[in-house]
Amino acid sequence: MDLKLKAPVTLRSNVTGGSNFGVKMEAGQILFDSSPENKVNPLTFSMPVYAADVISSLQNLLIHDVGRKKVIKGADLDALKEFLTVLSKYLDLGQQYNNEIAYLRREVYEKPEIQRQEWLGLMTGMTLSTDKVQYIACRGSKPYLRGYPCGLWIMFHAMTVNRYIKGEKSGRLEIIKGIFTLIDGTAPIAHALNRFVPRFFSCGYCAFHFAKMTSNVRLEGESVYPDRPGDDPPFPLEVPDPATLPAAPKSARDEVLWLNTAHNMVNKRLSGHPSEDPLAPKIVFPSPEQCRACWSEAARRKVAMDKFSATPDKAEELLAYLVHQYRPSSWRWDGVCVSFEAISHMNLGADTFSTTDMILVGVICVCCSAALAVLAALICCRWRWSRRDHLPLSTTA
Repeated sequence: MDLKLKAPVTLRSNVTGGSNFGVKMEAGQILFDSSPENKVNPLTFSMPVYAADVISSLQNLLIHDVGRKKVIKGADLDALKEFLTVLSKYLDLGQQYNNEIAYLRREVYEKPEIQRQEWLGLMTGMTLSTDKVQYIACRGSKPYLRGYPCGLWIMFHAMTVNRYIKGEKSGRLEIIKGIFTLIDGTAPIAHALNRFVPRFFSCGYCAFHFAKMTSNVRLEGESVYPDRPGDDPPFPLEVPDPATLPAAPKSARDEVLWLNTAHNMVNKRLSGHPSEDPLAPKIVFPSPEQCRACWSEAARRKVAMDKFSATPDKAEELLAYLVHQYRPSSWRWDGVCVSFEAISHMNLGADTFSTTDMILVGVICVCCSAALAVLAALICCRWRWSRRDHLPLSTTA
């Protein structure tokens, strides 16, 4: 597929398992290629969100990372309950997946502790655990690159954007009579991530760094967990200075921007390290090429000299870009076995048709066609009667 990229484009493809796709300049320069070689130019091309990337990472998170604990109890269980609550509330994966996440949340609420086999038993038979979904945009040039963490970040971004689209007030989740309830306070997704990711993410030093990086979203009396790396990092571990942390979010809007800032901090830290995919190098997202309106002229000049010396500094334009990038109506469902009915209820935004809209359009089209048919028949009858009136009377000799 060749496209003349003279303006920003969104990839629309019919990707199936095992197929490859790409975008190429008219001169032949490859901007993106999904083949195993996966040549990517992330500076100039924004991949759309693929549901397959989110689902594949969610499967790995729930089955392998949560499932690796022998027993989940105490603060770990509270963190899991809180995460499942925001997951159920703010991640829209279609009816089947949504129902399964809601089921897990209900089952967990009633438990004082969960054994590993009990958790894996809950997952058994679910679409979440049986669907064979492959990474698309998150596919790395090597099997051990990108993939899982890439899909997790996309999932977290999508949750913050979905909460913003819903227009909910600021709040945090607190257990009241055994049920997590939204109350006034900090942003619920940020707090849930701070409690959950450090306790369950299988990369110990990554979990430690995430806990430190998000430490200012903790509530009074909560500790930073874990307080040390779980295993030896393959590179010097940089603990962020609390003074450099992005301000703790206080609203849905803040959460969207906060998470993007946090993600860019991680990109900067991992740039040039062994976990970086050389064919998909870390950048500040979005780059000036991806969203020129998100950057001031001064910031663009700085980042042209050093790719991590500046970040997008036009907040409203950046917010609009992130909402457009991660909102449900921008998602692609290639490579996922899902019916139209399963996703037709999703919040697809004001610029898309709902099922009711399409039924209404169909009814209007039928009515218009019937009206045109009746009008055509009347005109034909009128013409025939007019012609009859002008025929000469027959006479007999």
